[in-house]
Amino acid sequence: MTRIDLHPEDLLDRAARGVATYADLTRIKQHLAECAVCRVERALFMQAAVDAAPLRDEALVAARLTRDVTARLASPMARRARRTSAVVGGVLVAVCVAGAAAAATLAWRAPNHRTAAPLEVPSTPLVAPPSPGPELVVEPPTQEDSAAQEPPARGAASEPLPTRPSAPSASEPASASELFGRANQARRDGKVTEAARLYRGLQERFAGSHEELVSRVSLGRLLLDRLGDSRGALVQFNSYLASPAGGALREEAMVGRALALGRLGRAAEERAAWQALLEAWPKSTHRKRAQARLADLGAPALDAPDADRALTGKRPGGRAQ
Repeated sequence: MTRIDLHPEDLLDRAARGVATYADLTRIKQHLAECAVCRVERALFMQAAVDAAPLRDEALVAARLTRDVTARLASPMARRARRTSAVVGGVLVAVCVAGAAAAATLAWRAPNHRTAAPLEVPSTPLVAPPSPGPELVVEPPTQEDSAAQEPPARGAASEPLPTRPSAPSASEPASASELFGRANQARRDGKVTEAARLYRGLQERFAGSHEELVSRVSLGRLLLDRLGDSRGALVQFNSYLASPAGGALREEAMVGRALALGRLGRAAEERAAWQALLEAWPKSTHRKRAQARLADLGAPALDAPDADRALTGKRPGGRAQ
């Protein structure tokens, strides 16, 4: 098969128009046996031709129907049927006229036989019944329509309508981290009362979370430094130190606890708190402050080597006590 026969559109078109020669049909048959694309295209064309074939006979069908109807109307039986219909129509008209005349005669003679009873004329004019219109479909009123149409009785107490539970506000924090962030931002903005409220809300809603544990130290310092609530601050610091999960802010909590005890005037407990801080963190950044406060309280201040010995239990020179 040559390159021209790759897809012989010309041969296929001649075959579709019915002008292909025997040689053309032979070549098309050989090509269709090898080319699936042309086979599909040929099959679709043949199917379309079959589907469109009846459309060419519509004019012939219409002409035949017109001829049959005309022939039936011109037949003797059809003329006889038309004459019979005319006779029946005339009889019906005569019967109707006779009935109307008899009714008029009876209506004229009726007053002569019923002179004793006066004729009563209705006081209200007769109204012809309305012509039937399209049937109306009345739907039964729903409960909401009845409630809207019926006014409440006078003096009756209005009952509250059931309401759906309100969805959480979009401004309400959905997580502990979000609430903790809002509280910290309020504290940085100087809104100490709002910050304290948010910290307490965090402790109520997300108790035991990491953010709630850290908020105990944050709220304690806020109460101690900004709101002047030393007792409330002491509660927060003690709560953090008593938690087994507390560790990262333990030094800050111990400093806050010592300061709160000092402002409450509990000198003995304050002294023990500062000493515990120096023993736990000998090189704490708060060491000088703790030593100065211990000196004010009349207690010997532990320096760094003394604090190391308090922790390790060793004397100078490396020997254990």
